[in-house]
Amino acid sequence: TRVVEGGGSLLVLLGPRSVVAATADHLSTWLKSLSGIEVAGRMDGEGARIEVDAALGEIGESLAATVPFVPLSGPTLTGFAELVIDRRPTDQQPELGPTRVLARTLPGARPLVLERRRASGRIAAVALPCTLGNPASDWSDLAAWPVFVPIVDGLLERMLDGGTATANRMPRQARHL
Repeated sequence: TRVVEGGGSLLVLLGPRSVVAATADHLSTWLKSLSGIEVAGRMDGEGARIEVDAALGEIGESLAATVPFVPLSGPTLTGFAELVIDRRPTDQQPELGPTRVLARTLPGARPLVLERRRASGRIAAVALPCTLGNPASDWSDLAAWPVFVPIVDGLLERMLDGGTATANRMPRQARHL
């Protein structure tokens, strides 16, 4: 808690094995106490697609201002962790900032990546599978698609720089050359 409140970032990855009943209760209690985000179990994806906040995609700054979410071509979901946001007024939780949805299901707009400030730091809960395996048991084949690396890169960059974008920042493609 002190590290996050002091300006650090915490990335919590939730997958098929982290929502098993025995683990889920402890994980959900811990995450809720820290961020106000609760893991409520497993949701059936029913082949839903994924759409991400334009800031995580590779669509360019000018388009990001007009298109809040961008659907990903390719990956679908067979399941995901259900994330629930604690809706208590922020005056009851003064150290917590507003929650931002960075990825969600299409259709349905169920949150898949939530980000929340805690004092000077930030916490992100990720219900997207970050492994490559059997889509039926591992919820998705997202890691096999070319869109996976830019999404993870954007999320990590956001967590490492405190979520602030600077106007003169070098384009992502150029930094990787």
